[in-house]
Amino acid sequence: MPEESTIEERLSKKSAKIKSDMEIVEETGELGWNAVDISHETFHLDIPRDNQEYASINLPIHSSFVDIFLMYMPISFIEDVWEFWGPSHWVYGSSNNPATINCGYYDIKAVYTMLAVYIRLCGLQNPTKGNEKNERPLRNVINESLTAIKESHPDHHFSGETIIETLISRFHIPKELYVQLGKHLEGVIGHCGRSLICDEKLLHFTGESALIRKISSKPDKIGFWFYEAVCMLNAKTPYLLLSRVQDTCANTKTHISCDEILEEWGNIAIRYKIQNCYSNPLLVFDSYYTVNAGRNYLNDHNVSFIGSCNTVRFRGIVAAMKLCKQFVKKPGDTGCIYHPGKHEIFVNHIDPDNEIGNKHVLSNAFSPVLGTRSGENTIPVYDQYKLLFGGCDKFNRNLHKRLYCFKTGGKDKKGSTGHVHKFYMGAILQNVMAVYTQLHPETKDELSFMQMCLELSGELIEYVTTL
Repeated sequence: MPEESTIEERLSKKSAKIKSDMEIVEETGELGWNAVDISHETFHLDIPRDNQEYASINLPIHSSFVDIFLMYMPISFIEDVWEFWGPSHWVYGSSNNPATINCGYYDIKAVYTMLAVYIRLCGLQNPTKGNEKNERPLRNVINESLTAIKESHPDHHFSGETIIETLISRFHIPKELYVQLGKHLEGVIGHCGRSLICDEKLLHFTGESALIRKISSKPDKIGFWFYEAVCMLNAKTPYLLLSRVQDTCANTKTHISCDEILEEWGNIAIRYKIQNCYSNPLLVFDSYYTVNAGRNYLNDHNVSFIGSCNTVRFRGIVAAMKLCKQFVKKPGDTGCIYHPGKHEIFVNHIDPDNEIGNKHVLSNAFSPVLGTRSGENTIPVYDQYKLLFGGCDKFNRNLHKRLYCFKTGGKDKKGSTGHVHKFYMGAILQNVMAVYTQLHPETKDELSFMQMCLELSGELIEYVTTL
């Protein structure tokens, strides 16, 4: 049996721990935190009464599917994508008999016709596979779509299946134009409501690319990582405001850091504040993105946030929590500290749900209300985080069986660029449906994604006939 330590030894160890925690607090600049008894003090979320809970749409209520779609893919943007790739990109046919689409000049009618076919295929979700009887499944479904288009508009000329198939395989939004696309996504939203939910999507892909990420905890396991920021049009309808593919690559020495992404998300909030005179929307993100550099940027620019935390990155705050005797160990317990100078609150709660477990949450968006106490079973900050976080998950779940369902590569052609492109196109189509049902609430329970795609495809063809 090991000898029991004496009282003096235990006191000495305790004193050493306190000294060590104090040194960490001083070293990390986290002095000034105070203990909070949540059974006697309440913290309220700093949201002005005139700030609407959900996002508003900056379009007329009578807007059609194509009106909304053209906000994201206007003629000027189509031209920019075309010019980015250059004339040689639009050469098709065999090496013995090559041809160039519209002599290399951008053909707006051909591109919008292609998009109408592409959208139709996304709605039908019929990924026919090649076999002995059907060697070119994509060409066949394109031909079926064009036949239907030509029958409905017999007096108009449309591009043939070879050009449409070439455009589908090559007209991809390059990463150099993602910022411009983001402006189009933002332009539809008047203000983004109470919160801006920030997370990521891993889109399954196992082809050749230096950008592939392997994350075993994600449903798709391996593929392209997209950063996302969504706002909510109502309690159930997310809208994608920003997406950016993670292009960290050892070959090109490119890297996107967490603080860079937090800054990008924070700038969305700042832009909406400047444009609409609303208070900053509340950024909500998980522990992957909560880093000190990003935290400092948001605080310096008065951007409100709630972020769960990895305690390894915030040793100073954890040490301050221990010094304030708020560090908890049992399920159901909650510890809380507040820094009046930084206007930040840090909460440690061990959720009885084992799948959630021990959570740490940091926020600068709450103020203490003197003379009040929290309601029974109310956990400040943590409860709001659980309520608000999840918008990106809703958006990503909705994308299931809505993306372009044919291969984006084959033979000597890589599929990575087309695979990234189909995520953005799927997101655009999902945004079109979200905005339309919000403007036309009577369609919300009846409109299917397939019906929306077929109607949008038809409206886009009508638009082509006016060009």
